[in-house]
Amino acid sequence: MLIGFCFLQGAVGEGKAKVEGFGGFGHFNLGIGIPQIQELSSYLKDKGYGNLSNQFIVTGGSGYGVIKRVLIGGGSGRLLTQTLRNDSKTLQISGSYGFFNVGYLIFSNKRFNFYGIFGIGGGSIEFTLIENFSGGFDTLFVNPPKTAKFSSGSYALQLSLQGDISLYGLSLGLKMGYSYALGGGWEVWGKDVAGGPKANVGGIFFNLLIGGGFLF
Repeated sequence: MLIGFCFLQGAVGEGKAKVEGFGGFGHFNLGIGIPQIQELSSYLKDKGYGNLSNQFIVTGGSGYGVIKRVLIGGGSGRLLTQTLRNDSKTLQISGSYGFFNVGYLIFSNKRFNFYGIFGIGGGSIEFTLIENFSGGFDTLFVNPPKTAKFSSGSYALQLSLQGDISLYGLSLGLKMGYSYALGGGWEVWGKDVAGGPKANVGGIFFNLLIGGGFLF
C-alpha cells in the first residue's frame, strides 16, 4: 500500500518521470523471514523441545549502485536466535544468508524508486545443542557441558520487489520477496552427516530499509 501510494504521488507531482538515474544507496534492514523449517520444527517437537516458530526476526544490511536502469549490489542478514529446551538440553537456533543482486529500475522520479531484483547466493540454518548444567566455575571448568553445533547450508536464488523514498540523502523503503534454496544437507562441527529433517533459508521475507544515498 505504501509503495502504491508513493507511486501515485510521484507520478502526479512530478509529471512524466524519466526512468533512469545514477547513484547509490546503503541500508540497514530489519524484517521478518519465514524459512523452510517445517520438517525441523516437527522433528524438534517430537523430541520434546516444544514449538519452534517459523517466523524469525531478521537484521542485516544492503548496498547497491544504480547506472541508468541497472542495479548492482548485494546484501546479507541474520535470523535472530530462538531458544528451546527439553529436560536435558538447550537448543539455540538461528540462520544467516548473503546475496549478490542485479536489479532493474522499473520506475523513478528521483524521490521514489521502484525495482525488481534478482539475487544469487546462499545461507544456512544453524543450531547448537547445549547440555543443561549447574555448578560453580571450577566444577564447570573441570567438567564442561557437552555441546554440538549443527548446520544445514544451501545455495539460493532470490526474487524481490523493492520501493524506497529518497529525500535529502535519507532513504526509507520496503523490500519483499521469496528465496528458493538449492540442495543442502546437515553438518555437525563441519563434518557431513547423513539424514536429518529438511531445513533451509529459502522462503518468504519482508524487510524495512533505513539508510541513505542519492539518485541523480
